[in-house]
Amino acid sequence: MKFLNLIYIAVLFFGYSISSYSAILDIRNGVLFGASEVDVNGALFDVQFKDGTCIELFDDCDENTDFPFTNPANLNDGVLLRAAMQALLDQVFVDSSLGAFDNEPNLMNGCNVPGGCNIATPLWVNGSGGLGVFVTHNWTPEHRDVISAGGSLKTFDTRPVPGLVEDISVYAVWNQSDAPNVECTLDADGNKSVDALTDGLLFIRYMFGIRGVSLVEDAIANNCSLCVAAEIEPILDQCATTGTSDIDGNGNVDALTDGLLLIRFIFGIRGDALIIDSVGNACSRCTELEIEGYIQGLIP
Repeated sequence: MKFLNLIYIAVLFFGYSISSYSAILDIRNGVLFGASEVDVNGALFDVQFKDGTCIELFDDCDENTDFPFTNPANLNDGVLLRAAMQALLDQVFVDSSLGAFDNEPNLMNGCNVPGGCNIATPLWVNGSGGLGVFVTHNWTPEHRDVISAGGSLKTFDTRPVPGLVEDISVYAVWNQSDAPNVECTLDADGNKSVDALTDGLLFIRYMFGIRGVSLVEDAIANNCSLCVAAEIEPILDQCATTGTSDIDGNGNVDALTDGLLLIRFIFGIRGDALIIDSVGNACSRCTELEIEGYIQGLIP
């Protein structure tokens, strides 16, 4: 029971405060053209900032399926698109040694006004050519950075009107990042070491149903190669769906049996103390020797 309490303390103590993940910026001659691996609610997307019309940029802009974040069952559901537009503010339009893309919006492709830029992505199109869009306003000062929903036309061209030099609008064109081949491994954060308070904690949090930034907060190693939820969750998903993380082999992945067995083993606990009160009913691996051998075989 004391060890079980330790697990609860570990899960709670390591906190779930929100942190942002910086995407990989596409910068050419000091101009921000887009980004890859933008984390949108745990999925990775690539985005490019392009001038033109919706027709030119979104596969003729004549069907709602032309837009990446549209919910076919509810065209007014902009929750995911709003998250994507917020991700631009949190992960892409940031000031760093690479460029002041927050304080100098004119450094973005398609915008040349120092005071700000409007970045739009469509949510729906109707038969009359009307568009529903979400717009990220990247303006200075920073308190003017907001997201709004509005209307437009699919023929609207974000390029400046001939004779005018100001360019303050651009489309964000999104595509889901190519999914890497994922294999189950106990080294969930990819630092070439299996540790109880990083990898073990990630597994047991996942088994408790914790996802997103709360899954990884203060639970990844400083030398991680997989450092965000969007990279780590697919590994834990694979371990669960293949049954690899079903340590006691009873057909279910459960935090208070499989998770506890795994984190005890990584802490170095062996023998009867490893399995006491932590083996599920209908187990097919039930003894300390069977479970120790199984987990040891998973250590990379």
